[in-house]
Amino acid sequence: MAILSLPLVGYVCKAAARDKIFYGFVLLLICLVSFSTFMGSGAVVEKGQFVTIYMAYSLRLLAVMALCLFIAFLVRRLHDNKDLEFLLARPILSLQFILSFLLSFGVLSLLLSFLVFVAFLLTPVVAANSALLIWAGTLFFELLIVGAAAFFFALVLPSAVLTIMATLGFYLLCRMLGALLMIIQKHVVGGKWGFLNNIMEGVSILIPRFDLVADSGWLLYGVQNIEYMPWFLAHGCLFMVILVVASYLDLTQKQF
Repeated sequence: MAILSLPLVGYVCKAAARDKIFYGFVLLLICLVSFSTFMGSGAVVEKGQFVTIYMAYSLRLLAVMALCLFIAFLVRRLHDNKDLEFLLARPILSLQFILSFLLSFGVLSLLLSFLVFVAFLLTPVVAANSALLIWAGTLFFELLIVGAAAFFFALVLPSAVLTIMATLGFYLLCRMLGALLMIIQKHVVGGKWGFLNNIMEGVSILIPRFDLVADSGWLLYGVQNIEYMPWFLAHGCLFMVILVVASYLDLTQKQF
């Protein structure tokens, strides 16, 4: 039996088209680009740099939110309409179901990151260079990890709201992990709270560090810390494997 199910991939893509996720994303993307340009026009110095940083931050967060919301409500709808039970009642494996959905979310992540890339190409503040291409590529990989995490939370947690909160909390932790580790190195917590140092160091080993990739500063000063890229890609792939295994164990234990 094939490890992927193309009908399931098509099912998720059709659900995304039915929910008009890309129409809404493009509309909000245009609004954020316009707002960034407006805010940059009020800056006294470095107007182009201000627009670039604001666009990079807001469009990255918009892509994460769009993917997170779609996955949370899609899986919740599958539960409520008994579609999940119907899909798993067909002659497909649980692993095939998970990998097919993750492939679908990968396609959506690719389209979202491509739209963000095009938005930067159409604005005169960012040059079309290798830094922009690498930034968009790492944004795509970041969305892959967020999509896998959102899918796992959607399967485990009982509501879409909890899924969204858990996914956004995970994303913010991954983004802030570098700053938290720097605080630990500069100001070690002692006394009865000393165990927090070990907890944060353990968390940094488990989850990927998004602060190392898709850095807004790359669009201004070029790609920096490129030596960490292979480590991040390997860490991200390993983390997604862990999420796949956890999702598989959750599905096999449920009674439909």
